[in-house]
Amino acid sequence: MYSKQAFAIGLTIDEMPVGFLTVVNQEPEKWRCDGPFIRQEHRNLGYGKQLVAELCHLAQKEGVQAVYFRYMEKGATTKPFLAIMSTFGFKPSGCSRKVFITPIREIEKFKEMVDKKYARYLEMNGGKVIKRFSELTEGETEQLKTEKGIQYPENFDPFSSEDVDMTHSRIIFKNKDPAAWIAYRVLGTSALYVDRFFIKERYRTHGLFFPLFYYTYITTPETINKLVLYIKGHNTSMLSLFRVFKDCDKVEDTMIELIKAF
Repeated sequence: MYSKQAFAIGLTIDEMPVGFLTVVNQEPEKWRCDGPFIRQEHRNLGYGKQLVAELCHLAQKEGVQAVYFRYMEKGATTKPFLAIMSTFGFKPSGCSRKVFITPIREIEKFKEMVDKKYARYLEMNGGKVIKRFSELTEGETEQLKTEKGIQYPENFDPFSSEDVDMTHSRIIFKNKDPAAWIAYRVLGTSALYVDRFFIKERYRTHGLFFPLFYYTYITTPETINKLVLYIKGHNTSMLSLFRVFKDCDKVEDTMIELIKAF
């Protein structure tokens, strides 16, 4: 299966699909992959290796410079996954991310804490305005695009992912200056994933973190049952900020990246 920015490699046995892996190729020379995913009844039969072997063959044929995979350190399938990857010479790239998965029911504790200690930051005054992405005017959207790479790094572009949820995602303007934003994606039908979170440096002591998260959760539909947040392993300021969820029961893990260069 192919599209402009992603494709999947599948494996069938007697016309029965038994597994696949996915490839995102937004950068033609770098493929970022997920999987391999094998049906439960067909695991431990070498099919995962077949898929990765086909991937490596195709990458070489297409002149790809490097292929990347990610895995969860505490994942149930981590051990067999690493066994497959080592066969093909994949090694840690040095990039890792902390992963926090918080059930939505636990967010109530965060809300109570903000109401008690940080309610002053929720007030939209002094030139502050909060908007959903879906409420942005053409001029405001164009302003964000114009500032990319100048007022904020390109990798924090709030619209860089095509499937950003325009209803959940929010931005705060300070005197008409886009000061902070949080862009979400909905994973499947039940998880809200923080895709991009950024506060301009001159506003980082203004408490903008609190309304961005707070107003999302009080309007989150019941179908959403968990928040997924990834933080790069060396981002100590973000890790420190996320301690405001310390009273919430959550799953913590580490996502580790593997790379194979060609």
